[in-house]
Amino acid sequence: MIIARINEFDVFIKDVTTYPDWIGVDVSDKLACNSYGDTLLHVAACQDRVDMIEELLNHGVPINKKGEHGYTALHEAVEQGSYLSALYLIKMGADLSILNDFGQKPLELLVIK
Repeated sequence: MIIARINEFDVFIKDVTTYPDWIGVDVSDKLACNSYGDTLLHVAACQDRVDMIEELLNHGVPINKKGEHGYTALHEAVEQGSYLSALYLIKMGADLSILNDFGQKPLELLVIK
């Protein structure tokens, strides 16, 4: 099972390196950020990849780091409709009160949709 999870993580990382915002970023460091300040956790949250979120949090990726437009991974998950990821991030301690650059808390993005 551990080998399968490592392989899944490798596939996730390989995919991320093909995204325009991530080309040239050294993603061998799980704490890597792209030029917008987004972390791999932001990407996993957008993709509703709870397994990758768990892996990244276990490796110390900060749960409340702000990226592009001041979005945390929780903002991203909610906006993208990745509700399993959003619930998992909340369970793991994501801050519900952090404002993005538009003055919105993560759960306020539900109202906007």
